[in-house]
Amino acid sequence: MCPRMTQIAADAVQTAAFAALQGSTGLASVFAALGVSRVGGLLPVFDHVPRGADGSPTKPYPFVAFGSAQDVPASPTNTCDAEVESFLDVEIWDDASSRGRTGTKRLAAAVVVALARILTLTGFTMTVAGVEVVRHFDEANGVARSVVTLRYLMDPD
Repeated sequence: MCPRMTQIAADAVQTAAFAALQGSTGLASVFAALGVSRVGGLLPVFDHVPRGADGSPTKPYPFVAFGSAQDVPASPTNTCDAEVESFLDVEIWDDASSRGRTGTKRLAAAVVVALARILTLTGFTMTVAGVEVVRHFDEANGVARSVVTLRYLMDPD
């Protein structure tokens, strides 16, 4: 794969996804219904899962964090002008002991609405956007987690 794509595609997608999530009235409404308000003008959307000294996610819950990302060439040529396919995991975390798994499921639905669409990127033109899968988990410490995996197809500008 072209080095330019591996260094920029995932970053361009995450940057656009962060802006889309921060601008999502649907996500803001679900957070508000769960008793979470913006802090410093921002919804609780993080670059990574905040973790405590023991490695477990830290509170306050709920929050959204970007997870794994993967870029693959969409054609066998691997040239710098070829399409790139980008996958992004968005993780939603909540304290299941107080709300069960409904909080993460409602937030996951809002994430899908905000991100399963063509996003405006720097350096790429997105041509396809969609959801690969939405998964829901119970973590060992009474925390619920949902993971939304999104798929994007892009042409480098």
